[in-house]
Amino acid sequence: MKTGIITFHKSNNYGAVLQAYALQYIINQYSECEIIDYRSDAISGEKKLSDLKRARNFKGFLKRIASESYYENKNRNFNKFLGNCRLSKKTYTMKNISEANLEYDMFITGSDQVFNLSMTHGDRTYYLDFVSAEKKKIAYAASLGSYSFESDDMFTRKQIISMDYISCREPEAARAVKQFTGREADVVLDPVLLLDEKEWKRIEEPYDKIPSEYILLYLISPEAGYFKLAYEMAMSLKLPLYYINYSPRRPLNPKIKNMRNISPGQFLYLLHHAAYVITNSFHGTAFSILYRKKFFTLKDERKSKSNQRTERILNLFSLQKQFVTETSQSLSREPDYSQTACRLEEERKKSITFLENAGVFKP
Repeated sequence: MKTGIITFHKSNNYGAVLQAYALQYIINQYSECEIIDYRSDAISGEKKLSDLKRARNFKGFLKRIASESYYENKNRNFNKFLGNCRLSKKTYTMKNISEANLEYDMFITGSDQVFNLSMTHGDRTYYLDFVSAEKKKIAYAASLGSYSFESDDMFTRKQIISMDYISCREPEAARAVKQFTGREADVVLDPVLLLDEKEWKRIEEPYDKIPSEYILLYLISPEAGYFKLAYEMAMSLKLPLYYINYSPRRPLNPKIKNMRNISPGQFLYLLHHAAYVITNSFHGTAFSILYRKKFFTLKDERKSKSNQRTERILNLFSLQKQFVTETSQSLSREPDYSQTACRLEEERKKSITFLENAGVFKP
């Protein structure tokens, strides 16, 4: 039986590509599986150079050249990482995705925010709407992000109800699915947590332009207060602060060491070897826990929904005290990992059991 995964593998986002790698990796230990190379305009991380704004003056021209170089390198780094994944030989779009029924017996959507129709611009391919009735359909660790189901969206409701097995990454998403469709959904781990530290270490890429001790700052949504907090911590600990930058722009604090065009493998390496990690990212938090790092996750008090997925993982491993606001003065506290190993093993077993019950593999 051949399984196809549809997910956000083509996004130039560290968490997206690493969760895609992890889910395919764990399933391939037991059965034939590959990631369907589906290209969604809403999700594709490749910045089209033709989309960059045209320069109006010489200064704008220089900025455009710098941006083009940045996005070319970024696209190259992420495409190279996908060489670690097993992708379908055929590339699919919304126009021909139904042809995937000729290749696969089972389809899995997930993880990441595959149920977030705002993020996918209404692309219900991630709800497996293209799959033939005789094929098995599974949602693994699907997340809604900040999206809420619309009560009159009968098509989406029908697609969820038609799935053979459903699991979500957050309890809030599982409750939303239950309320929207009447279907029960298991709560399982994000795929990155199914692999242990040794398995992730295999695909790390060394980054030699770094001191032996440093603080790593990784932000999905940069805010001035976050930079201020991180810089104050770095000054108090007398450690250099390195910022993994998603953008061609400089960080808000010129004293922070800016790192652009970091590959996913280098991202893992930098996080693994940091003395401290400061992040507001779900996957930044997940890998900090996996690597047992000293870390803090920054809370956005203006967006309660965006905090839910991070709160869930911190609560799960009894690490709530690592969730701080940008005005917190409690940065001296260190994470207590005494309960982490046992709890992680329990949650991994539950997640693997879901995949076993769904017929994805039989260990």
